[in-house]
Order: sequence, then structure tokens, then C-alpha cells
Amino acid sequence: MSEVPPELYCEILVYYPIKQQELTFLWTTGRLVSRHFKSAVERVFWERHLPRTYLEIRDDDPNFSFGCFEFSRIDENNPALAVFMDKNCTDQERPRIVERIKSVFEDGDGPHGYDFQEPQIRVQIRHEVNDTPLLGFEPDWNNLVIWFDWKQTFSAFFSEDKEFHRRLGAWVDAQKTDIMEMMEKSAKSLEIMDFSTIFQPYGSHSYYDMAHREVRFDRICKNIRDPSGMKWTSELYDSESESGECDVGYADLNQARCRAFSEDYSDDEGCNRSYVCPTHIVYSRRIYKESDSD
Repeated sequence: MSEVPPELYCEILVYYPIKQQELTFLWTTGRLVSRHFKSAVERVFWERHLPRTYLEIRDDDPNFSFGCFEFSRIDENNPALAVFMDKNCTDQERPRIVERIKSVFEDGDGPHGYDFQEPQIRVQIRHEVNDTPLLGFEPDWNNLVIWFDWKQTFSAFFSEDKEFHRRLGAWVDAQKTDIMEMMEKSAKSLEIMDFSTIFQPYGSHSYYDMAHREVRFDRICKNIRDPSGMKWTSELYDSESESGECDVGYADLNQARCRAFSEDYSDDEGCNRSYVCPTHIVYSRRIYKESDSD
């Protein structure tokens, strides 16, 4: 029996939901069904979801804001590489943008100054944001162009999301067991249960946040070794910030997630996002804002 051709799979997958968990399942699990189905899934992600993928460079200087790198094309010489550009940078802004970006990538130990410990680039695929590595990272900062292996990058992105949901699901299952045990104990003792205490964890997003941080921390530990060759440890990483977060860069990442969650144009297939950058939902694009008033 012959396998279903990729073209037919593509016609079906066009109607596949674009919610984050659905995309994660399709990429990490569904893509492995067969060779033709894998080809179809990758084509649909190329056509539907790469155009809704954005790269944002993180900067610690509050007086500086970056543009948004958007999907431009698949490299004509290497279809594994996606080409992203800052399409909205004016000629007047370009020299200062380029200078600042180069300074951000001066100290990283990875390829082209990429820092695996404090990733300078955030990846947004529709409504989800993470700072998973940009595999095959090749920048041309003078022209504000980035090349990267989009399939490997998507695999890193969605694999981490899959692990996050696995841990979250395990925690929820554990809570169900604890609640049932408490209900049975209360029924036997004929005592009135304090439901406010039982369901208190569900009233906050404490474990949701913790699971995100743990998965991210594990990924960074895997990628980083100290100069002596020893595995990177929590003592080298944890540092309490003013916001109470203990992971470097996590607070900013969490804010980016909250912002992306409410973006309407990540749903609309016909909407062009070029007029707005993830960091500029509220503030207009300004470079070194303190100097603007000089």
C-alpha cells in the first residue's frame, strides 16, 4: 500500500489548530509519523508559522530599544536556513542600531558572540516566546540580517515546551492525588475540609512559573561549562534580582511571554506585523532616549 502523498497531508494540515500545545505536539510527535508526513508538517510550518516567527534582541540598557527581526525568505543556496531581517530600521537609525547590537554580542562564548548563559535573542513563534538557542546562527549585523537553521531551532523551541508541559502535567496529577487523599481523610474523620488551603496552589501560577524556570535552567546548564571544564552549577547561575527572580534574564523573558500571549496579529494569517515590534507595543521606537532631548 502506497503512502499518502505530502500534498494531501498539506491540504489537511492547513486546518490544524495554531494553539501552542497543538503546534508542539505536531512538531515533536506528529512529524515523526512517516517520511511523507514529516515533509508535509515542515512545509506547513514553513508556509504558516515561519512568517509568524520573530527574533528580538535583548538589551540590558533601558535607554535603548531594538527592532524586530522578521522572516524574509528561505536561503536560496541552503533551504535549511531561514533569513530574518529588521525591515523597519531607517538609514538614520542603522549606524547606532548596528553599533549597539555588535556590543551586545562582544562577550558571548558561543558562535558569533552568542551567549548560552544569558541568551541575547528571544524567539517568538506565534504566541509563545523563549530564549532557546538559535541553531546555525550566522549574523550580518551591518545589514541587520540573521541566518539560522530554522528546523533545528524549532526543534529546540518545541522540545523545551513539550518538557515544560510534561512537568506541569506531572505536578497537576500529583495535586489530584493529594486532594483525593485529603478528601478521603476528611470523610473518615467527619471533619470539615478547608478547601481554601487545598486549592491555594491553584490560585497562583507559582508552579507554572517554576516549571518554566526549571526547564530553562536545565537547558542552560546543559549548554554551559565553566572555564575549568566543570559542569555549570546553580551557584554560578542563581542571583536574586530586584524582581525576586533567581534566573538571569528570566524576568524579561516572562514579560515577553505575557505580552505575546495577547497579540491578536499572531492569529491573523493576513495581518502584517511589520508596523510593530514586540518591544514597542507601548513605546515608539527611540534610540538612546536620554539623548533625544539633548
